[in-house]
Amino acid sequence: ASNEAQRVKQQQMFVKECLAMQEVRSPLLIHFIGYTVTPKLCCITEAVLFGSLAKRLESPMSSDLRDRISCNLSKAMLFLHTNNTPHKAFKPSNIIMCSNDPAHAVVCKVANFGSNSEILKATDGKSGGANGCSPPVYTAPEVFQGYPFTLASDVYSLAVVLCELYSGRPPFPPELTQGWKLAQVITTGGRPEITPEIPSHIATLIRSIWTPDPQRRATIQQVQENYFNGIEAVINKKLLSSSVSPPPAGGDEDDDLQQRLNRAPKERCQLHQLQLHSQCLLAFLLLLHPLPRAIQNHSLFHASSNSSLSSIHNIPNFLSPQY
Repeated sequence: ASNEAQRVKQQQMFVKECLAMQEVRSPLLIHFIGYTVTPKLCCITEAVLFGSLAKRLESPMSSDLRDRISCNLSKAMLFLHTNNTPHKAFKPSNIIMCSNDPAHAVVCKVANFGSNSEILKATDGKSGGANGCSPPVYTAPEVFQGYPFTLASDVYSLAVVLCELYSGRPPFPPELTQGWKLAQVITTGGRPEITPEIPSHIATLIRSIWTPDPQRRATIQQVQENYFNGIEAVINKKLLSSSVSPPPAGGDEDDDLQQRLNRAPKERCQLHQLQLHSQCLLAFLLLLHPLPRAIQNHSLFHASSNSSLSSIHNIPNFLSPQY
């Protein structure tokens, strides 16, 4: 009986966080499609065709692509923090590549956002790093010291990701990443090396957002305003000037650039087809394995009229997905 009660509690936590994921929508966040709790807890998202940033970092990339990725990451975190949603596991493996062309406005999306420690505990019994948050390499020092995770802790993680993105190297040597040795290094002021490959303005930004005191770190709003708005404007102008096709006669070149940046890549049709297959598969699985009555009757399923749930849980009509 106790095992059944624990299983139902885990399912309820999982459902709660999936519903939270559905409420947060942005072109810079991985598109949440639905979930199932049988035969195992499973979160259904859009197809990942280009892999993670962690995998992409294994190959060379242009400076323009690095800049576009960093701009996307800043905007994604800004959106989450504006909605008072800390990511809690901001790292390259949770950043999904959707294009390798810096001319696209969106080249990557952030996945596994929100208080996903509960999802991790419910699905595999593990909670990641300290307090169920990032692995030690990307965890802020105050989290190791037992303080609550805050939005500033996310900003620290962004600094480490930017250092890895622009240097092309892992943040710390492998011998430091075993056990709690790295936690001791980080809490005593140790940080990844600022290598010569990192542009000076990015190095300045990184130093300003991985300070030991979270109250002295720049907020993501300040990061966006003071750095990435300008970086994005520069890369857009650079791509415009190098374009072989001039803007139409009499047209505004900024408008023409925005149209080209927002043009959907060819892979989008394939993405919709894969999502459709995922929807059909999920519906079939749920018909074969109905939800336990304790879950069906839970108040989470009647939270609001905007979240109607059925045996196919809150799967949007992704013939017209909300990107």
